[in-house]
Amino acid sequence: MRLLIAGVLTLLVAFGAHVALWKVCVPRRQTRTLFLIFMGAASLVLLKERLGWMEAVYLFFFVGSIALAYASFYTTIEGSSPSLDILLMLDGSRAGVCRQEILNILNDDYLVLSRLDDLVSCGMARYAGGRYRLAPAGATFVSIFILFRRLILAGKGG
Repeated sequence: MRLLIAGVLTLLVAFGAHVALWKVCVPRRQTRTLFLIFMGAASLVLLKERLGWMEAVYLFFFVGSIALAYASFYTTIEGSSPSLDILLMLDGSRAGVCRQEILNILNDDYLVLSRLDDLVSCGMARYAGGRYRLAPAGATFVSIFILFRRLILAGKGG
């Protein structure tokens, strides 16, 4: 029970720190910052609660898992998700939305170029000489997905 309370307390501290920090200024590398906030919150709670080493391992695995899931979810809220944007468009129209209206809004500038700008700004990709290249942070991020796809025998993907 003590470990469950420590886990919930950690999540509350992390969410509070996330909201407070984003109110002051939005960090350039948001995903990395979110993960650091969650791990920092776990460290603070660990010091306060004086958990044993095995409980600490459980706490960090629990918080790390939640942090990764939250970071993935946050990117869909923070950035633009085409599926979510279409649903919001449909929600805002009683008469419905025709296909061409959707295509006029969800174009390459909106879908591709904004994503490329996000990847460059968060350090996942680099732009130089008119070309985009994978940055070390992006390579690490991609390798996690490639590994997972191999584990489930799904191939490299794309």
